[in-house]
Amino acid sequence: MDFYETKDVRFKQERQTTSAAGALVVAVGPVPAGKVWTILEAKGTNNVGAGGETQYVWFAINSRGSGNNYPVTRPVQQLIDNTVSQFFPLLTEGMELQLHEGDSLAFFRAAATAGSTINLNIRFIESDVPLYTYEEPQIKLRAGKLLSSLRSDISRSRTIVGGGSRGPITRGERSPREK
Repeated sequence: MDFYETKDVRFKQERQTTSAAGALVVAVGPVPAGKVWTILEAKGTNNVGAGGETQYVWFAINSRGSGNNYPVTRPVQQLIDNTVSQFFPLLTEGMELQLHEGDSLAFFRAAATAGSTINLNIRFIESDVPLYTYEEPQIKLRAGKLLSSLRSDISRSRTIVGGGSRGPITRGERSPREK
């Protein structure tokens, strides 16, 4: 289910958060009550100087309710060098990811270079979760009339391909296709 329409891109936002020195995780969130974040882009970077650092890195969704981390990407060994804009992307090829109320997006690394920090940058659209959906009564009424008239037409017409009409098949009688 899409929570936003094209016109909602005017609600596009960006967030960045930086970890403490030597930390192994950094997170953005949690999503506020009654909202959904559709993540359009996200990247994990570090502040290590020229040459960067090669680490096992991955993204996960942290559920505030249970405290569990649900992996979104597999841990992969990746060279991250912020000086040449080499980072670890969450989404590629136009994918999107939805975070629901209470969820946070976290970026992990397996080890840390002494004193280094990691950053998580995201672009997202924040949408309200609808309390209900509205169906136009006139459209629903027309659809119901159309279906009922279609059903009555089918029950009245029992035409066999290539021939005249025939009444209902009674017990013990074989259908024309079985003959």
